[in-house]
Amino acid sequence: MTMNSAAPVSSANRRSAIDTDALLRCAAGMQASDVHLKAGMPPTVRLYGELVPMPGFSTLSALDVRDAITSFLDDKRRKEWELNLELDTAVDASGIGRFRLNAYFDRLGPAAALRLIPSHIPSFDEIGLDIGLKDKLLPSSGLVLVTGATGVGKSTTLATLLDTVLRERAVHVLTLEAPIEFILEPHRGMVSQREVGKHTNSFEVACNSGLRQDPDVIMIGELRDAASIEMALTIAETGHLVLASLHSPDATGTIERILGAIPAERQPQARTQLASCLKAIISQKLISRTDHNGRIAAREIMLSVPAISALIRDGKLHQIYSTIEMNGELGMCTMEYSLSRLIEAGLISYDDALINAGRPDNLRPFADETLKGRKKRTR
Repeated sequence: MTMNSAAPVSSANRRSAIDTDALLRCAAGMQASDVHLKAGMPPTVRLYGELVPMPGFSTLSALDVRDAITSFLDDKRRKEWELNLELDTAVDASGIGRFRLNAYFDRLGPAAALRLIPSHIPSFDEIGLDIGLKDKLLPSSGLVLVTGATGVGKSTTLATLLDTVLRERAVHVLTLEAPIEFILEPHRGMVSQREVGKHTNSFEVACNSGLRQDPDVIMIGELRDAASIEMALTIAETGHLVLASLHSPDATGTIERILGAIPAERQPQARTQLASCLKAIISQKLISRTDHNGRIAAREIMLSVPAISALIRDGKLHQIYSTIEMNGELGMCTMEYSLSRLIEAGLISYDDALINAGRPDNLRPFADETLKGRKKRTR
């Protein structure tokens, strides 16, 4: 989302500490990804991965933070927050945008983190995904996972995949989220977006009933436990396309986490299911750009081929990385290869790439070649 930069505010004209409209407008204008509200410090934003105090806002008291949080909530959500001591919900700020709110308590009192959800859903090209992989990343059925740490753009990538499906196919897309983030347009299809705690009592209940709602595509916001993982596998086996996110660093780690969450007595069945229905894993990280103009995604991409399926079925997960390496012509790539391409393009530094490489020793040969190539071209 492109917005005009917020004008600087002098100390003589400080805004009210709880002017939430001005706060969110300023954060959006700065193109911040997150806003933090905590007692004892001014509102703070995450700008290109770094925490920065917001200009023109005073230090907040615990009461200021509580007032700001409750201004975002209706009575039901406020009571839920006070009862459970934490809350995940979405905030629609008129004329500004949509934010995901996590309200909680710490030793200083109430606190909150708000994440800006862009109104524009980017295309494959805009997020750096190869359009040539579209059919492999969006098959008619099976399981496609987007993985990575918090804040690396998993929700954005999922939204791009869903928006692409809706633009090109007459399908029913059902999303199960906590909370709803990107608002999807139906385009050629139909969309049902459901929020856990608001439109359904749980992911498990929503998944079970969702199969009776005639969906073609089901997006599960996050696979959090064994129940949601097993449900995703079962739905994918029934001929639906299932998209989901997971907090895991790479393809091997993702498969290990899925299988590790399932009780030992069901592991053989789970390996067979996963080998059969897993179609792709997109693991991503966001790296600071050398031009200081934000961050750019580096991605490991694993696609389903017979060799990968056999390794999952046989429990030989340590061989998955080398199989990805050997199948670059099919569109697969390791994180280290993706990082090396970004170094070659001059978009990220070698030092930042090294920090983000899961296997630094595998990055160095790529980086040496790309750096040598750049030196030759500058002679």
